Amino acid sequence: MALPLNTNIKISLLSLKHFQKLKMFHVEHFANHKFSNQSIKAFLSLDHYKTFGALTNDSQLIGYIVFTLAVDEADIVFLGIHTQFRRQGLGSKLLNVPCGTFSISKTSLEVSAQNVAAINMYRKNGFKVTSIRRGYFSNETDALNMIRYY
Repeated sequence: MALPLNTNIKISLLSLKHFQKLKMFHVEHFANHKFSNQSIKAFLSLDHYKTFGALTNDSQLIGYIVFTLAVDEADIVFLGIHTQFRRQGLGSKLLNVPCGTFSISKTSLEVSAQNVAAINMYRKNGFKVTSIRRGYFSNETDALNMIRYY
């Protein structure tokens, strides 16, 4: 389903008041990538995590990004888009939150080598593979380390 033309998307910093929305979003769209309630609360409340959500004008959460900051570098912990709103540029908008909000020199991430759609989106946004971590994920899938410099 495409976004209706009259839908305004607002990218906002999320807080603990968004816990239930984020929890339900994650369960519904990323059941194979489980975060505990404790992890989700940490993403929303601890200073070293920055969690931004893409919200429609009726406050529906349709995507989010979690990253950490260290000096002038961001490391993406998770990026997720509602299954019905993928391939519409929302992932690119969320990927630009760290560099558009904070003064950083690079953004890094790890992605499953099997997640071709995500890898293609990251490459389209200037990320380059820097190394491979063999058997990194719990299912023994390799991870690609990717970095974008500014």
